Amino acid sequence: MSFAMLNLILLFGFLGILIFVIVFIQRLIDSQKVLQQQAVLREQVLQLRLYKMLIYLGVDFKRYISVMPGDTILKHVSNCSACPNITTCDRCLFNGKVISDMDFCPNYQPLISCSRKLAQVS
Repeated sequence: MSFAMLNLILLFGFLGILIFVIVFIQRLIDSQKVLQQQAVLREQVLQLRLYKMLIYLGVDFKRYISVMPGDTILKHVSNCSACPNITTCDRCLFNGKVISDMDFCPNYQPLISCSRKLAQVS
């Protein structure tokens, strides 16, 4: 084997290792971004009635944050923040009044759908 051929093999080996390291670092950065986004979403949900509604509907909060897409959670946060039915919500979630028609909540149907999706992901 010639010296030039050995150098070429070493060069390709080095490039392969370099590409592997770059991909590994990029994936690490991406996973950190996801964890940071989840932490922000977690705090936003905890500050709203949305958290209590998740519990009320039996949706596992940790799975909700970790499995549901961020834009879906942001939509739920937005719906909850802009909800005009605070009094009805409070009677249901905080005063324990059973309300048969939960459609007063703009997140009710989407959260039921999320609950089903989370059950399928198990």
